[in-house]
Amino acid sequence: MIQLTWKNYSAEEFEHKCYFHPADGNLCVNIGKEGVDPRCLDLEIVFFNKIKNKNSKSYSHSFYSDFHDKKVTNYGIGYICDIVRDE
Repeated sequence: MIQLTWKNYSAEEFEHKCYFHPADGNLCVNIGKEGVDPRCLDLEIVFFNKIKNKNSKSYSHSFYSDFHDKKVTNYGIGYICDIVRDE
């Protein structure tokens, strides 16, 4: 289980909160917000997988976060993704 605290908090969007991964500074953990359909994050993963499967030589998607895994956290199911940063 990944233990998150307020110190890991990064940002918040309409459907989820984002936390810095406590063990890897290049990853973040997205947690669905209370009251929001949990399928919202699953739909994002479907979208990212479609982009990932495109011909990478024809497209540059460096501004998209790559999904790695789902893990249990003390705040619920966490979606582990890359952190997108300025180049």
